[in-house]
Amino acid sequence: IVKVYERSIVTSTGLTLSGQRLLRVVLSLITPQDKPGKRYSFYVEDYRKLFNIAEYPKETLRTAAKELLVPHTYNQSDDGEDFSISGLITQITVKSGIATFSIADDLLPVYQSLREKNEYLLGYTREFSCSYSFAFYELFLEMLGNNKDNPNSVNIYYTLEKLQSWLKLGNKYIDPRTGRLSYASFKRKVLVPVMNDINRTTEQGPYCNINIEMREEKSGRRVVGVEFTIWRTSSIIKDQPIVNKFYSLLSPDVKLAYDNLIALDIKQTEIENCILRNKEKG
Repeated sequence: IVKVYERSIVTSTGLTLSGQRLLRVVLSLITPQDKPGKRYSFYVEDYRKLFNIAEYPKETLRTAAKELLVPHTYNQSDDGEDFSISGLITQITVKSGIATFSIADDLLPVYQSLREKNEYLLGYTREFSCSYSFAFYELFLEMLGNNKDNPNSVNIYYTLEKLQSWLKLGNKYIDPRTGRLSYASFKRKVLVPVMNDINRTTEQGPYCNINIEMREEKSGRRVVGVEFTIWRTSSIIKDQPIVNKFYSLLSPDVKLAYDNLIALDIKQTEIENCILRNKEKG
């Protein structure tokens, strides 16, 4: 389960699709009970299956990890005077089919500032093919959660300038004649793929747990903003995809021992075999 965060750092990082996917796996493994220094792990094969990746994702993970290791600046106060600089993760190792990573101690409380009502199953995003879909999806969930009058439907409006800034587009999709964001290009490269991802369906029903519609706001002939209508729907994804099912089934005290052994660089397979042998002995 991935949470939508009060102090969101995940919706405007400009990551590629691979980076967005790996970050959500990272977020899904963090819990409010975690202590600084904890190391996290998952099976690469489970990661591959979760996102329907055809081949062993060695290079995909390598590229995504490099993105998450790039330093970012996070404001610690509303006025921006206090800040910290850290990568979204601080270290990752992929060995014998197991990925193990760690995060900065100062960043852990940011990851843990959760909003339970906006959590979502990672499986809802498994068919996303556009990197921007993650940012919009989490924004839409947050807007639904904040709508006290009707938590199942909401309308939100953004100017193109706001969307350009929020997504950190920089000089992407700029019309060289006007120096402004080219709406035609932005719509084709961002908005349409995002809508296709979130509204994707099969014969059994929708993949995602929300649907969206879009209406363009114009000033004269020029599009200046977009209004989104978002509503909740029933997804065909019912079961939670888990990237470390073995760990999820352990009792709290065994999880603590497991975490301590991972921190000592003991192989994950050795830990799990030891737990299984002791369970067989009763």
